[in-house]
Amino acid sequence: MKSDYGRILLILVLALTVSQPAISQDWIDATHLFDNETRWLADNALKETNSEFQLRTRGFVQSIDVKPPQIGDEVVFNSFDVSQMKALKIPGILKKIGKHCYVYVQKGKNIPPSVVDKSARVFDEKIYPTNNSIFGNEWNPGIDDDPKITLFFLDIQDGYQAGGSQKASAAGYFYAGDEYSKRQNPNSNEREMLYLDINPADPTKDSYMSVVAHEFQHMIHWHHDPKEYTWVNESFSQLATFLNGFDHPSQLFAFIRSPDNNLLAWSKDTAVANYGQAYLFAYYMASHLASNESDRNALIKAIVNDKLPGIRGIIGGFKKQGKKLTFTQVFDGFCVANFINDRSILGGFYGYDKMLGKLKLAPAKKFDNPPYIGKGDVKCWSSKAFQFDLRNCEGTIRIGFAGQRQVSKNFSNAFAVSAILVNSSGRAPTKVEWLRLGPQGGDFVLRNTAGIHDTLFLVVCNHGPQDTNAELDFARSASAADFSFSISVNRKGTAQRIASLSNSRVSHRTARLMMSNIANRAPMQDEMTRILQEKEGVVGSISEEGINNEVNRVVAEESLLLDSIRTGIEKGELESLRDFFSFYDQASDSGKQNLESLRSQIEDVLKFEVHQNNRSDLKEFVSPQ
Repeated sequence: MKSDYGRILLILVLALTVSQPAISQDWIDATHLFDNETRWLADNALKETNSEFQLRTRGFVQSIDVKPPQIGDEVVFNSFDVSQMKALKIPGILKKIGKHCYVYVQKGKNIPPSVVDKSARVFDEKIYPTNNSIFGNEWNPGIDDDPKITLFFLDIQDGYQAGGSQKASAAGYFYAGDEYSKRQNPNSNEREMLYLDINPADPTKDSYMSVVAHEFQHMIHWHHDPKEYTWVNESFSQLATFLNGFDHPSQLFAFIRSPDNNLLAWSKDTAVANYGQAYLFAYYMASHLASNESDRNALIKAIVNDKLPGIRGIIGGFKKQGKKLTFTQVFDGFCVANFINDRSILGGFYGYDKMLGKLKLAPAKKFDNPPYIGKGDVKCWSSKAFQFDLRNCEGTIRIGFAGQRQVSKNFSNAFAVSAILVNSSGRAPTKVEWLRLGPQGGDFVLRNTAGIHDTLFLVVCNHGPQDTNAELDFARSASAADFSFSISVNRKGTAQRIASLSNSRVSHRTARLMMSNIANRAPMQDEMTRILQEKEGVVGSISEEGINNEVNRVVAEESLLLDSIRTGIEKGELESLRDFFSFYDQASDSGKQNLESLRSQIEDVLKFEVHQNNRSDLKEFVSPQ
C-alpha cells in the first residue's frame, strides 16, 4: 500500500504545473563523487577477501581468535566530508545485529531503538531479498569474510545547514574503497558498508529506507561492474527504491522543471534533475522491454552483469535477453512517451502505465497559425517538443528540418524527429511518424493529413555517439545543438477552392510540366539550413504570404494531376498513370521526396479500385503489402 504522501506526490507530478512549489528537501546520492577513485581501484587494486590474501601470501589461512561483534561495540570509521572530499574519523556504536546487517549509529547521535529495530527488519526482510532477486548478489562474504552488511547512520558532512541556500543534501553513499584492504586504500573500513544520513534526513519516516535500497544497489552493481558509468548506475539505484515498494522518487519534480537535460552527462548544474530523468528512463526500460516480472529481472541483471559501461552495457543486456530494439529506439520511445504519453500506440510503446498515466512534459513552445517556422536548440541525449494547432487546417503536411552537426574526434551527433498527430477529443487514434532525415535534416511529407487530427507535436531528439571511448566525453563537452524547422499545411477552405479548378483532364505536356515543377521545388531543408545561421530565437524573416502561395501552388498542381489521373483510371485510359510512374522512377531522390505526397494519393486510388472494383489491370501499379 502506497503512503498518503506518495499518492499526493504522484498527483503533483502528474499535474506538471511549472509553477509548483519546490520540494522541501531534495536529496542526492554521494556515491558518484567517488567514481574516479572507484575506477582507479578497479584497474590497479586487487579485489580479494582477507582469507584469500592470507592464502596468497602465506600459503595457508591462519585462524585468528577475534571476538564477534556485540551490541555496544564502538568502532572508529573512516568517513568523508563530501562537500570537500576530505577524510574524517567518526566513531559509531553497534546498536543492532540483524540477519543480513549490522546497524551502527554515530556516537553522540540519538536514534530511537524502535527505529533501529525497524531499519534492520526492513533491510533484512524486504530490501536485501528484493535487491538480490532483481539486481543480483553483493560480494559475499566480501573482504571481511563476513556476510553481514554494515549500515552506518551518521550526519554526513555535506555542507548542509538548516535554513541555508543549499538545494540538496547527500542522503547516503556507498564507498567502493571499503572493499579493498588498508594496504591498498588507507581510507578503507575493510567491510561491505553503506553510509546513511540522519541530518536533515529523518530515519523515523517510512520513506527513509528508500535511500538504503538505493545505496545497496550501488554495492551490488560495483561487485558485477565496478567501472559502470554514473548515469546507468544511478538509474538502477533510483529504480531500486520504487521496486522495493517506495513511491516514485521526488526528483521527478526537478526533471519536470528541466526536461531538456542530458541523460548521460550527469551535470552538477542539474544534479537533482539528473536523478529524476535517470529514474524515469530506467522505469521506462523496465516496464516496456519486459512482459513480466521474471523477464524484467533477467533483463536488469543482464545489464548489471555486462562489463562494458554505459550504452554498450545496456545494448549487451538487450542482446543477452534477445531484445531486438536498439538503444536509440528505446531512447526515442522514452522521449515521445514523456510528451504524449499515449499507450494506445504501438502496444503502449509511447506511454506509461496507470501510475504515470497523466504524466506529460510541457512543450517548449506552442504555435497557433500556419505556416509554422521556428528554431531552437537541444542538449545531447535529450529532447524538446513543439505543439502546433491544426484545428483550422486540412490536407497535406510538409515538414522541413535542419540540425547542427557537431563533430569531435571523428564522432558526431544525430537527430531523430517524430511528428505526432493527435485528436484532442479522442475521436481518432494518435499517429506517430518518424522523419527520414539525412545527416543534417531533410524534407518530409507526412502519410497522414490534417483535418481529422487537430494537434501536431514535433519531438526533436539529439543522439550522441554510442562508442564506449567517446560516449561520455562527447555528451559532457557538446553544447546544445541548434536546429530549425518549417511546417506547411493548408488552412481550411483552400482544398475546396483548388478542387473547383480541377474539372477537366490536363494534357500530357501540361502534366509533365506540373510534375517537373513539383519535383524541382526548392527543398525546405535549404531554407531551414539558412535559418540556422540567423540569431533570432524565432525566425521572422520569411514571408508567410510567400510560403502560403508556394504551398497553394504545389497543392493546386497536385490536385489537378490527381484528378486527371483518377478520371483516366475510371475510363480505363492509363496513359497518364503510366506517365506519372515513369517520371517518378526517373526523378532524383529530392524529386521523389517532393512527389511522394502525390504518389501516395494515387496509390490510395489504385488500392481502392483493385480491392473494391476488382480492377486486375491496375495490380501492376500497386506496391506489394
